[in-house]
Amino acid sequence: MGRRDYFVILSRLIEACIGEEGITHLMMITGLNYLQIRRYLKEALERGLITEVRHDEGRKYYRATKKGLRFLNVMTEVESMMSDDKVLGPYKVTESVGLRFGEYGARIIEVRIFSKKRDRLSLYVCVLSKALKPIRITELCNKCLLGWATCSKVVNELLNKGLLSKATSSKGRTMYVISNKGKYFMGKYIEALLLLIR
Repeated sequence: MGRRDYFVILSRLIEACIGEEGITHLMMITGLNYLQIRRYLKEALERGLITEVRHDEGRKYYRATKKGLRFLNVMTEVESMMSDDKVLGPYKVTESVGLRFGEYGARIIEVRIFSKKRDRLSLYVCVLSKALKPIRITELCNKCLLGWATCSKVVNELLNKGLLSKATSSKGRTMYVISNKGKYFMGKYIEALLLLIR
């Protein structure tokens, strides 16, 4: 099992907070230790994704907010596109997603405000954001600072999930470009990111 994605851990925490839950129960559900759960609770509280509730006995409980539930819904959709299912649904890029992607895409994706660790989601986002125009795999690897083995593995995963497409240059070279499903995925990623930074 690889490194867990920051956004996915946050969404698991919010999901656990749909009902009011204490810290011990949250640790069991999310699989985080005490120090990790405190860090994620602090971040989720600061970002308005959950709220702290105190009962008569003085114990702290945590509950998901409306903003947190919106983030959870967006991340559920992102995770379904990241899953290993080979089913490719019809992902039409709506005008609002397209506009959001065009307006925020390049700027937000370049700013790494969260975990500096390279989890699966951040690798997907890096490759897709560089493939807005047809690009060769060596350029993708260089722009995302990935080794050849990791880069080709990520590119193949994205191709299998329908998030990336192959194209051919005028010189007959294989190029890669983001698909409509990939644009939809990026739009949802940006929507989740905007919920965290606003």
